[in-house]
Amino acid sequence: MVVLQVKDLYLQNPYHQAAWQKIVLSENLRPEHNLSYTAGIYAGDQLVGTGSLQNNVIKEVAILKEYQGGEAFNLLLSHLMVQLSNRGYYHYFVFTKPFYQQTFEHIGFKVVATTKDACLLEKGNQSIADFVKKISKEVLKNNQQVGCIVMHANPFTNGHLYLIEKAAERCQKVIVFVVETNGEMFSYRERLALVKAGINHLKNVAVVGGGAYMVNFATFPSYFIEEEDQVIHYQTILDATIFKERIAPTINCAIRFVGEEPFSHTTYLYNQALIEVLPPEILVEVIPRKKNTDNQAICASKVREMIRASDSQKLSDFVPPTTRAFIEEKYHL
Repeated sequence: MVVLQVKDLYLQNPYHQAAWQKIVLSENLRPEHNLSYTAGIYAGDQLVGTGSLQNNVIKEVAILKEYQGGEAFNLLLSHLMVQLSNRGYYHYFVFTKPFYQQTFEHIGFKVVATTKDACLLEKGNQSIADFVKKISKEVLKNNQQVGCIVMHANPFTNGHLYLIEKAAERCQKVIVFVVETNGEMFSYRERLALVKAGINHLKNVAVVGGGAYMVNFATFPSYFIEEEDQVIHYQTILDATIFKERIAPTINCAIRFVGEEPFSHTTYLYNQALIEVLPPEILVEVIPRKKNTDNQAICASKVREMIRASDSQKLSDFVPPTTRAFIEEKYHL
């Protein structure tokens, strides 16, 4: 009887990489290269399975057909979960095909959301149920009609402020979710603070972090999606489904507000996914872009260009005073 063993794989090593890639391709997966850890399952000297981590996300799980169905999978996943704990991750995710959903449920993973193309599951000391209950407890009163906005705000501009003000006029309560990734030029904590400072005068608006459940495309795997141009569509549909099924009902969200998007193709597709998935239960309202005094649509990318060019002359036309003061101090403009 062959004894299975787990060993570290070093993908910088050409021999390891070739063997790993062969296993991954055998399961019709595409190799990703931004992985933080990779393990292999060996039967003697033969690599028969592999799995990887990208921070707190399990990826690229592939096992040869003759070793599927039990021991190899359990051994591999147990090892990866120990590695996650050793790295300080006690809440983690796996993206997979819906066909494999039950396989992960059998070892304790809980489904966050499933579409016809992808499934997101989680395990650990937190859950999406905990996330939304905490928000509901902290920011909601009685049966308020809630409007929601999700934004990167990199950085917070007059355009973001305009969107929030329009939502605040429509709803008893507005919850602004700030995406929890460290964006270009501004960290998550900086962006969160800038949004809170910029809307301080709006008493019916609450600003919260988006946790691990809001537009976190950085960890979404494209390795099991065959066509590259389908990746964004699958990402956005899954994200919209998570919001509709797991977040909106608990916080009583009736309207999702989005800004008109003439610049970013990805954001435009994301808005389209929301319009496709959320109604009729949740109305999607698209707010036209606010323009500056030169009739230019305000966008955060333009602000970042000004910072790179050390050009602060028109900052006040694009950002609120709180954002301008922070930018001038941080970048010495």
